[in-house]
Amino acid sequence: ILNILNCGLNFLNCNIFFPFSSANATPEFEGRGGEELGTEITNTLYRIFNNESSINLKTLCINPRQYCWILYVDVLLLECGGNLFDAISIAVKAALFNTR
Repeated sequence: ILNILNCGLNFLNCNIFFPFSSANATPEFEGRGGEELGTEITNTLYRIFNNESSINLKTLCINPRQYCWILYVDVLLLECGGNLFDAISIAVKAALFNTR
C-alpha cells in the first residue's frame, strides 16, 4: 500500500483564522501576534498528525499510488482562554475518530 508521506503528497492542510475585525476577537490576535501563533499551531498539528501513530495513513488511500484523501483542518480562533494546542488537537482527533 502507498506510503503517502514518501510519495510527496501533502495529506494534511491546516488553516488558522483570526478575525481581526471581529468585535468578539481578543486583542492578543492583533498584528503579527496572531500570525505567529497561527504558524506555531499549524506546525504543531503537522507534527502531531504527520505520523502513523496518530492517523493510519493507509486508510487515506483510495487507489494506491494514484489517489488519497487530503485532510483539511480549518480553525477559527475568537478568544484564547486556555490551551489552544490541546483544544484543537482533541477536536481534530474527535472529528477523525468517526470519519469513514
